[in-house]
Amino acid sequence: MGRTFPSGEIPTPRFKPRLQPTSRSRRRLGLLRGARSSIFHPSTAPSPCIQVDSRDIQGAGTTSISFPDGTKGIITRNGLNDPRSKITWRADSSSNHRAAVERCAIPISLFCAAVLAGAVSLGQSAPAEPADGGASPPVESWTQRFDRRWSQRDERNVLEELYDLAKDAQKKNANDFDANVRLAAVLVWQADGLGDGTNAKAQSGKQGWSLADKALAVNPQDVRPHYYAATGIGLYSEGVGILTALGEGLEGKFRSRVEAALKLDKNFLDGAPQVLMGRYFFKLPWPKRDVTESIKVLRVCTQEHPHNLRAKLYLAESLLDDGKKQEAKQLVDQIEAAPIGADPPEDRRIKARAQQWAKQHQGDLG
Repeated sequence: MGRTFPSGEIPTPRFKPRLQPTSRSRRRLGLLRGARSSIFHPSTAPSPCIQVDSRDIQGAGTTSISFPDGTKGIITRNGLNDPRSKITWRADSSSNHRAAVERCAIPISLFCAAVLAGAVSLGQSAPAEPADGGASPPVESWTQRFDRRWSQRDERNVLEELYDLAKDAQKKNANDFDANVRLAAVLVWQADGLGDGTNAKAQSGKQGWSLADKALAVNPQDVRPHYYAATGIGLYSEGVGILTALGEGLEGKFRSRVEAALKLDKNFLDGAPQVLMGRYFFKLPWPKRDVTESIKVLRVCTQEHPHNLRAKLYLAESLLDDGKKQEAKQLVDQIEAAPIGADPPEDRRIKARAQQWAKQHQGDLG
């Protein structure tokens, strides 16, 4: 009803480059006096490589690496117990030869820095050296991961991951605001994708509403629990039937929550509370139904939020019901032509619905 928000392991390389080259390394590379060894020249090097004194890079073995410009290759150390053994980097044959040669020509300190910066291509990043020698970089929290992955929620496995992330946090604290409000968002998004008159839609909507109310009790000044609770009530009503929901006395509960959301932030999620209220007037049965008021609310919303495709679709439905076929057709055409915006799953869902709705009302739209 409403818009919704929020194999085997590869061993880590054992070499650990030192960032500063020794005087011996500088002399060997011919960099101290500005000289350039023939190993850096494409005419004399069949495959660009760099040799470094073994005391500059500790460890042994072969490790694949790749640079940001696409150059790829390997680091190899031979002779594990031989102090005279060399560390060699050799460009992969598929890499750009010129780029590899230029890469070889940099001082070893920069080469080592590139490896330390994450150029090691082993399916995992090389461990970064903290600037202050202290703690490791901060790990992504579950809420950060949830919010980052939210834009992919139309993939089933991602939606399940989002649910699990929030559910695990809620198990630790049943009153966790972040967990409950995000679980509510997952469930109302799921319910919105289910058919009207189905038990599954009613259950998901009711669960979302209940979780949002839990979050609301913790922080009533946040717009999110008000909005998700109202959306959950609306979706539950579409699942059990609007008349049944009215008989359960849900109209007052719905209005109190959506009106609170409008008061706190009517522009939340690109005008989602306005969309919810406009749809409410359209979905009510006679004599409560008020298509004129629905058009009024949704028209203002589309003017203030021209990229809200759900508002345009709901406005088109209200306009067609009011006999304004041409304007309804224009809105459907706008939805079809609109690019995917800031919320890709939402826009993809509404585009698909608009296309289906236009096909069903092709004769009416002309």
